Amino acid sequence: MGEKIEQTQLTQEDQELFYKKLYEETCLLQKWFQDPKSFSSKIYAGIELEACLLDQKNSPHPINGIFLQGFDSNKMTHELSKFNFEINSQAHPVEGKVFSQLKKELTQLWKLSGARAKKLQSKVGLFGILPTLQPDALNIQNMSPEERYFVLNEVISKKWRGRPVQFELRGKDHLSIEHQDVMLESACTSMQIHITLRPEIATSLFNWAYVISAPMIAICANSPFLFEKDLWEENRIPLFENAVSLYGKGQGGQAGRVTFGTAYLKDSLFEEFVRNYTEYMPVLYAAYQETPASMKHLRFHNGTIWRWNRPVLGFDADGKPHLRLEHRCI
Repeated sequence: MGEKIEQTQLTQEDQELFYKKLYEETCLLQKWFQDPKSFSSKIYAGIELEACLLDQKNSPHPINGIFLQGFDSNKMTHELSKFNFEINSQAHPVEGKVFSQLKKELTQLWKLSGARAKKLQSKVGLFGILPTLQPDALNIQNMSPEERYFVLNEVISKKWRGRPVQFELRGKDHLSIEHQDVMLESACTSMQIHITLRPEIATSLFNWAYVISAPMIAICANSPFLFEKDLWEENRIPLFENAVSLYGKGQGGQAGRVTFGTAYLKDSLFEEFVRNYTEYMPVLYAAYQETPASMKHLRFHNGTIWRWNRPVLGFDADGKPHLRLEHRCI
């Protein structure tokens, strides 16, 4: 979803071409998986950290446009709502003092973001869900002005056929709301760990990511309140799963686009990319001229399927493809 959408009015022919290229790239990826040497064996780790902008009353402050001016866009970027932003670390080799290096980098970027916010009579905060958030803040006027967000909202709204999202959760309190657009998703922020995987152990490590998800969520739970209701200890997961509740074409139409997954991997990460193709119709389309080896369509499509443990196909600086795990549930 980080890719720009340059062409928003695509014809049926454009969509068919996208699907054709997605198929070609999936077939090529299968050939790569048949030879593990196709992938880089370098191990790097990085972190994405989403945060909130608050005004002096600790309410959402939708100023990320002016807030981000002057920052390196590779290190600081916008999120769906104008009152959120994202900090991105560099990719660090997993060796030596890698965890200390990541902490140092994130701390420095956090201090810079706080200083920048202070100049704008704002503050920065880390919350799974901002406790002061109210439903009326989740409106299209507070959507970051990126074309892909508006296109995503338009596409999903059409698939909802004008019906609002109905969200109900019972904890200590009871919450029952309706919402008309994808901005409900922007209530959720998270920390996402990226780590490259050596092909020979990628399957095992990806399955272990499933296993450790429950204790990781328990340790990091940081969103007990939603719209002034005391609900679960961690409300982001059910909220996000409902906020963009589209279903795929497989499994009787019940393949959720925000999902924990369907099964452990058996042989390789390629199984997840097969599921992408067979179980999920594209919801966004982009026209790219690159060759299948760029994997532009496959990677774009993968970015519109929000698994809590997401397989990622990326490329090293030298252009060699790598496999990556994005652990998204924290």
